[in-house]
Amino acid sequence: NEWRAARDEQYTYARWIGGEDLLFNNVEDPYQLHNLVDDPEHQSAYNRLSSFVDNKIDELGDPFKPTTWYRNRWINNRIILQSATREFNNGGSSDAW
Repeated sequence: NEWRAARDEQYTYARWIGGEDLLFNNVEDPYQLHNLVDDPEHQSAYNRLSSFVDNKIDELGDPFKPTTWYRNRWINNRIILQSATREFNNGGSSDAW
């Protein structure tokens, strides 16, 4: 499963491609056992980190696709044909690098 995440001094926020969000307080819950995403006391941390992830996805032009979408950007000899943001003009030859 594909996910994106951000972390600060206190919290870890993660978003799965299926839409599930996770928020953990790393100070009080270092093993990340209690998802705080729906806890009103942690709403400001959720809003801040969720917005950060949204902005970073936009900034990078990240399509946030399933893992197979990224895998299919490779050819058999492991030369990258396309990244998340652009195609490479290497013609499938390792000499182009």
